[in-house]
Amino acid sequence: MTIEEIKIKISELAIEHKNSSDLISDSWFAEEIELEAESLILKYCIDKGYTVEEIPKNDESDEDVDEFIVREEFILKLDILCLKHDDVLDLNYFYVTSFYIHFFENIIEFRKMLEDMVRTHEPIRKYLAQLNINIWNKLLK
Repeated sequence: MTIEEIKIKISELAIEHKNSSDLISDSWFAEEIELEAESLILKYCIDKGYTVEEIPKNDESDEDVDEFIVREEFILKLDILCLKHDDVLDLNYFYVTSFYIHFFENIIEFRKMLEDMVRTHEPIRKYLAQLNINIWNKLLK
């Protein structure tokens, strides 16, 4: 899919999301719609060959991994890809501002928030400290 095709699909999903999030009973469905939009962006990254090597692999078996941890790692990877690739940043900004209209005034503010999120993410900070890597030299080139 092209960026424009993904944005069209995200716009359609945003309408569904708005309609479903009006009812508390539909919050699970709203989360599924969010995951679908995020998955479109991730598929775009995979198709472009974008990767994230900065996150340590989880050594636990799949059945021992908490769903929240998997989701957190997925979001962190997406955040890192946004910092590495402007096209991913643009897609993710479009997604967030389509689903949550008043969260960010502009893409610069959004990028700053992502930088702060990655910088303060405890597992990645520990991992990078072990490797003695400066994340900003590696990510923001």
